[in-house]
Amino acid sequence: MAKLSLTTSSTSTSLSHNTRVLIITSCTREKRFKPTNQLTLEDFKDSARLQSRSRELADFACPASQMYTGLQHLRVIEGVELLRQSFGQKAVDLVIVSAGYGLIPENQIIVPYEVTFNTMKGYEVVEWSKFLEVHQAFEKAIFGYDLVFLLLGENYLRSLRLPVITKPEQTLIFLASKSSKSYIRDLTAKTFIMTLSNAEAKHYHYGLVGLKGFLIKQFAKSVSTETEILERVYNQPKNFLQFV
Repeated sequence: MAKLSLTTSSTSTSLSHNTRVLIITSCTREKRFKPTNQLTLEDFKDSARLQSRSRELADFACPASQMYTGLQHLRVIEGVELLRQSFGQKAVDLVIVSAGYGLIPENQIIVPYEVTFNTMKGYEVVEWSKFLEVHQAFEKAIFGYDLVFLLLGENYLRSLRLPVITKPEQTLIFLASKSSKSYIRDLTAKTFIMTLSNAEAKHYHYGLVGLKGFLIKQFAKSVSTETEILERVYNQPKNFLQFV
């Protein structure tokens, strides 16, 4: 993944117009295709079995960005497209934390599956995420990016097994529940957590399930009218609240 283009000064960091942003979201239960024989947890435990079962589902294969149809994902995709209209098609990267495939880029071809971290107990999330190497993939994915948005529910956030190596010149913005805050710790990067609950859903007049995606889309709308907002949020991540 490419790095953001930066110009450093003694007081702040200015982002060039070809700024690149990373958005990390989660898979959703709702999918474009729902065949009766979709992949299960057992299929992902064995690579040979996974390949064989994936071939059985080849007619339903598509890029990850098109597979998920949950509200959060749909709003995220719309937000990504708005940002790309403002900064260029290659300005924004999107990766997805999948409870089946691990951390995957939006263009990875996948087939339907029925696996979620949401139904797992805490220790099961940890053990399965270790198998999928989510922690290592996440640390590698964010390397070189300066502005990273994370839209993850509690168990998906737990699967990252923070902390990871970050740098002071990075900015990470988490959209998470209040109960998830304990999983966000010991990061060198500038970090802001926007905690979301039913109160915020009521304030924004949007359902809690898709609220994270909705807020990213609202932010993207603001940036489309004033591109300098991206720099302001990068330097002072709490400014994110002003533009959603």
